[in-house]
Amino acid sequence: MLLMPGEHLSARPITMDLPLGRGRLRNKLADGGQRHLLARDVVELHGLRVTTPLRTALDLGRQRWPEPAITALDALLRIRSFTKEELLTELDRFRGMRWVTTLRQVAPHADGRSQSGGESVIRWHWLQLPVPPPEPQVEVRSHGRLAFVDVGHAVLRGGVEYDGDEWHTETADREHDRIRRTWLDEDEDWLIEPLVCADVYGPRQRVDEAIFRVVREATHRARARHHRPSMHTRQVDKF
Repeated sequence: MLLMPGEHLSARPITMDLPLGRGRLRNKLADGGQRHLLARDVVELHGLRVTTPLRTALDLGRQRWPEPAITALDALLRIRSFTKEELLTELDRFRGMRWVTTLRQVAPHADGRSQSGGESVIRWHWLQLPVPPPEPQVEVRSHGRLAFVDVGHAVLRGGVEYDGDEWHTETADREHDRIRRTWLDEDEDWLIEPLVCADVYGPRQRVDEAIFRVVREATHRARARHHRPSMHTRQVDKF
């Protein structure tokens, strides 16, 4: 989840930091720097001294743009090595440091339920818009079926999903998506807008447009839903 789309093809150098006052590494193999590290920020892993997941999150959350920052925090919260409360408690340590304003902006919204970077970016965009806030991985359970909507609003029954190349390009994957979304639409009255990589990242991204359309149309559907009979839960088969 920490890599941007395609980044695995040209990975960035490993960051190797020295304590303050010790200089920095200067070679082509590593991105050298200096950091003020407390003893609790470092652990030994297979003979290497590395930053803890919490300290790594605090560093990766201090970026210029919020999208990669929220992606990193979501991914690291997902491994459950630290809690969101522990993350927020550490923020004051970095007062005055570069891009700490980004960390303060995104940390309260970090959520380990997000299952991909695309979902994190979509949720972040949604949170910035003047519409009802979303939840990650919204559970839809009815008539013996279970599905999780990547980013959505349960009351409105509207969601936006990220169809990454890894899990949504094969013929079987596309057929699974079609069956699942047909059930969500026709049986559960959920409106789903799927987005692909180009819709979420880069100059042609259309995340805000998709969110506004889903919220608008889902709101219209919700107004008519009060006249429909309620659904009852039966034995569950997971999509």
